[in-house]
Amino acid sequence: MSVRCTFKQLPTLAMFIEASAQSASAFNSSEKIQIAFVSMVKNVELVNTISEKNYIFNVKSSATIGSYRQYSFESYGLEGQELVVRGEFTLVMQD
Repeated sequence: MSVRCTFKQLPTLAMFIEASAQSASAFNSSEKIQIAFVSMVKNVELVNTISEKNYIFNVKSSATIGSYRQYSFESYGLEGQELVVRGEFTLVMQD
């Protein structure tokens, strides 16, 4: 799933992680989950310089175990060709 994100300022790595976690909500549109918490972040890598305020986030669901959902993400510049940040995160869905 791809999502376009526009930041008000040049984003930090933490902002990339938050944006990708929020983008994962599209996977849960059929469920009535209202709150989720980032419980783990790993393998986050800055691949290229952060130089703009607009990015495309490609988020993939990699595992679901009960209320835990694991995702991987890659962020590209708007042209979609220059990988900027990649990583993985786990969300815990509130009952």
